[in-house]
Amino acid sequence: LSSRASCLEYSRMEKLLVASVGHVLQCQNKKTGEVVAIKRIEWDNLDQANKALSEAWKLLKLPKNSPHLVQYHRVFLHKYPNAATLFVCCVMEYCGGEFLLQVRVFTNFKTHFF
Repeated sequence: LSSRASCLEYSRMEKLLVASVGHVLQCQNKKTGEVVAIKRIEWDNLDQANKALSEAWKLLKLPKNSPHLVQYHRVFLHKYPNAATLFVCCVMEYCGGEFLLQVRVFTNFKTHFF
């Protein structure tokens, strides 16, 4: 986990999902070319962001190489210059195709029926 991690290390390719608390973006690591998903969750103050960051770090401890879990690569706090809000960013394995379709359907179902 790098303390210098930043959203600026990634090129945005596509917005995959918009949720009430954040966005999931398909991105490409500028150095390695690896395609990943980055979940960005927006927070108004540092205390809230740090609390969320602590929770997100726990995701890095999930079992690695499980075919049933999306792999989390890194977690970091990002603030764009001249912006008031902070983003907790979770860099995850990109799972496209059928998995992504199922996530979108489930998210739309929850949005419309709950």
